[in-house]
Amino acid sequence: MTETVCREITIDHTRADDETRTVEASLSSDTLVERDFGFERLSHDAGAVDLTRAEGGLPLLFSHNPDEPIGAVDRIKIAGGKLRGVLRFGRTQKANDIWSLVRDGLLKGVSVGYRILAMEPDGEHDNGRQIFNATRWQLLEVSAVSVPADATVGVGRSHSTSSNTLTLQRGTNSMTQSTNQDALVNDMRNKENARRETIEAIAKMYPCVEPESREAIRSGMEAESFRLIALDLIHTRQGKPTEPQDLSDSWRLGMSSREASQFSFVRAIQAQLDPRMAANAGFELECSEAIAQRLGKRPQGVYVPQDVVSHKRDLSVGTTTAGGFLKATNLLSESFIDILRNKTLVLELGATVLSDLVGDVAIPKQDGAATVAWVAEAVAASESQQTFAQVTLSPKSLSAWTEYSRKLLLQATPDIEMLVKNDLAAVIGQEIDRVVIEGSGTGSEPLGILGTAGIGDVAGGAVGAVPTLAHIVELLTDVANANADTGQLAYLTNSKVRGKLLQTEKFSGSSGSSIWESGGNGEGILLGHRAGVSNSVPSDLTKSTATGLSAILFGNWGDVLIGRWGGLDLLVDPYTNSSTGSIRIVVFTDTDVALRHVESFSAMQDAITV
Repeated sequence: MTETVCREITIDHTRADDETRTVEASLSSDTLVERDFGFERLSHDAGAVDLTRAEGGLPLLFSHNPDEPIGAVDRIKIAGGKLRGVLRFGRTQKANDIWSLVRDGLLKGVSVGYRILAMEPDGEHDNGRQIFNATRWQLLEVSAVSVPADATVGVGRSHSTSSNTLTLQRGTNSMTQSTNQDALVNDMRNKENARRETIEAIAKMYPCVEPESREAIRSGMEAESFRLIALDLIHTRQGKPTEPQDLSDSWRLGMSSREASQFSFVRAIQAQLDPRMAANAGFELECSEAIAQRLGKRPQGVYVPQDVVSHKRDLSVGTTTAGGFLKATNLLSESFIDILRNKTLVLELGATVLSDLVGDVAIPKQDGAATVAWVAEAVAASESQQTFAQVTLSPKSLSAWTEYSRKLLLQATPDIEMLVKNDLAAVIGQEIDRVVIEGSGTGSEPLGILGTAGIGDVAGGAVGAVPTLAHIVELLTDVANANADTGQLAYLTNSKVRGKLLQTEKFSGSSGSSIWESGGNGEGILLGHRAGVSNSVPSDLTKSTATGLSAILFGNWGDVLIGRWGGLDLLVDPYTNSSTGSIRIVVFTDTDVALRHVESFSAMQDAITV
């Protein structure tokens, strides 16, 4: 049974020696710490602490990152009922930065990771919960982190995703059987299963650490501890990570659902804004580093694993319309009012998404069939054969950005984490909708339906025309004549066209029945097919001397292919709007768009709506 644990202490910066770049610290005490299973006490009796790994000192890390040591921990010993040591900082740029923060009293925490080797019940706490005494435990690591949560007797403690393992050993009579204890056993059993699954997933992607994975499972090592060890082993043995069988796995870390849900966009943003906040984002930075090593390239900001993207807006405090309404003043955060946006309908209409692609993709297709002919007796048939082509997709970088103020991050009561995620997802979704419809195909922008040669073309007139029932019929007929009128068939246009069609009779004598029939939720029905409305469909097209023309599309939306490569690269830009205190968050991702069959679509691009 396992649980990730750590204990943090507060450094007394007044004892820092600037000349030797050292500071003494009390690393642990026997103060009770409340855990899920009860209260934990670390024994500091003779022989209780295994300092095997500490012989000759331990590396001093920053935020549990083994690839970036910032110094060493010397003279580790038990004295006065506590574990003590001397933190000695190196002279790398990172070490200099952290030492300056420690010396000035701005970074005060040290997190101590450890593994429990033996534990036994030791009475009950005043609140009735069981106390467990760790009679044998091993020190694993020491890391500089943020200000600890609890400073009693110089020692703070908090849960962490850092590399520490708790193993609870008990005999048949060690605990009395009760409902609470049964629940504890079930909970720890579930955590053990999750631990094993995560370690096995890491070993599957990196075969070179498979022997260590077996030992990690056997010994009860926590998954996060093994992840750190695996990264170090891969770097040491091969200079770079073993290539997974499928490079799309480079963006996946084998995270459990619980781990994926713990990844915080906000902590990743804060870590880029302020080095002092990086200690809080150890998990996020570790994930980004793991992906960077696999890909062999550094992120512009922080890589977001595909595990997180698959599992799962301009904001500021000073101006009410830009976030001030989020400031806590009897705020009804559950009634948060989002910005008005263009609807994103391409996926709803049935577009096909190809996820986790690797490299350029070519999909073969048949674009010509064999022919048949009636022949006279004893006359040989003419030879014919099928012809083939390819639909290609290649990664094209898409960038989206949003802004919020520094104060918002501190003062907003709605879940700012979800606001940031949802806003970035919304702007990315809108842009993908736009390029599917009218992408230019120039530079890095994919080619959209309206610019694709070979789709059906319904022309209103030399300078456009008010759309009529005949135009709507012709759109459908174009697709049907190409034998493509199957699958996810639907019309798509903008609100201006819908308004015009609502005012236009189907035909003379139809008793006022409009071309556009209501379908509910703002959608409609045209000739029995679903009709969607999104202002991503252009209303600013030109033809000859006419301007302000709109588009109407019809086709099988299942033949729209949207390719996606990997996850997100999250970059923080504190400079563009530094004078206003706003922070711009930029996301990069790779995607592409293609049509399986160009004949599956027809469009009118000169509809007059005024």
